[in-house]
This record gives sequence, C-alpha cells and structure tokens, in this order.
Amino acid sequence: MDEFDRKISREMKQRVQGISLTDQGKEQVQREIRRPSDKTRKRSYFTWTVAVAAAALFLFLTIPLLQQSISEQDSGSPLPDDFYDGMEKLELNVLEEKKLDDGTTEYMIEVNNGTKRNIRQAVVSISFDIKLENGIAGNPFKQSWGIPQDIEAGQKITIPMITDAGIFKEVHVNTSSATLDLVGYLDELKPENIFSAHQSNSSINGEGNVE
Repeated sequence: MDEFDRKISREMKQRVQGISLTDQGKEQVQREIRRPSDKTRKRSYFTWTVAVAAAALFLFLTIPLLQQSISEQDSGSPLPDDFYDGMEKLELNVLEEKKLDDGTTEYMIEVNNGTKRNIRQAVVSISFDIKLENGIAGNPFKQSWGIPQDIEAGQKITIPMITDAGIFKEVHVNTSSATLDLVGYLDELKPENIFSAHQSNSSINGEGNVE
C-alpha cells in the first residue's frame, strides 16, 4: 500500500468512527461482497476475448508458414537440367482409321517410347482442326483415353481410340490430319515429373490408311 492509499484509509476510518450497522444491514453488505461485480464479469469476458483474438492471430501467422513448409516438402529437389533430354524420341502416330457401323470412327494410335524413361499414368488425346472458309483453326475439343499400364523405355504400344461423331463431324473438322497429345509422369509419380508431348504430323487418306 502506497502513501496515497494509506491516507485514504485513515480518512475513511475517521469518517466511519462511531457509525454501526444493523444486523439486516450487515447481511446485505455480506451479500454484496459475495456477489461478483460487473467489473469482474467484464474482466472475465475481456480476458476470454483477448484469448480468442490471440489464438486467431496465431493461426493467421502460422498457417502460411505451414503451407509453405508442406509445399517445399512436396516440391522435393529441383530437377536436373537434362531431365527432359531425349524426349523428342517419344512418337505419337495414327496407324489406321476405320469407319464403324454406328457412325463413329476408330483410330489405331501408336505410342513409341523411344526414350530411356518410363512413362506412367499416361493420357492420350486426339483432336482435329476446325475447317474455316479461309483455312483451319485449332480445336479446343478433344477426346482422351487413359493408359493403365506403364510405357517402359523402348516400348511401343497400340491404342484403339473411338471418336464421337457428334463432336468431330467431317463437315466441320479436318479429319485428314489428327492432332495427338500425351500427358503423363516420367519415372516417378511426383508433380514435378509431369510432362506433355504434342504431335500433329499424321495424314490420313480417304481409304483409312496413313500416308
């Protein structure tokens, strides 16, 4: 207790000297003492509010750090500069075109993995350019087929792909030249190992043979 508090205490004692309370008054005073004050309740509420705000601030600051840490773990080591060397030896070709009775067309697609890498979970897509009055334009629509097995280094596989006549009508698209795409993983199923290949040099004549 500092000097100011002691002074106030002395003055209060002098003012109440000789004053006494009735039994009823004493009981009322005791009830008031036992009852928690508004200040105490407000202080408790304030403490709880501060705790919640502190927890929210902690999450706000730590979540970006955790996300960055997870991202760094997922990204792994950077790929070597020669990681994609030799990928030009991956070839996509249309071997044959066959008209089916239901109006659809079946294409025999060859994937020749001439690289030294294994290709995993590959997806092959086919599309045809759109015919225009003054030429052709790229087609945003394509049909895709997943290859369930790995395509090992040096392996060659053939995929039958049936196109939807409703999507690729000959009056609207140039079916004499197919555009082929392949997306997959090289060696390991890691995000940084995803690659894509594109080829559109296949020319098909009206008899269903590749020229």
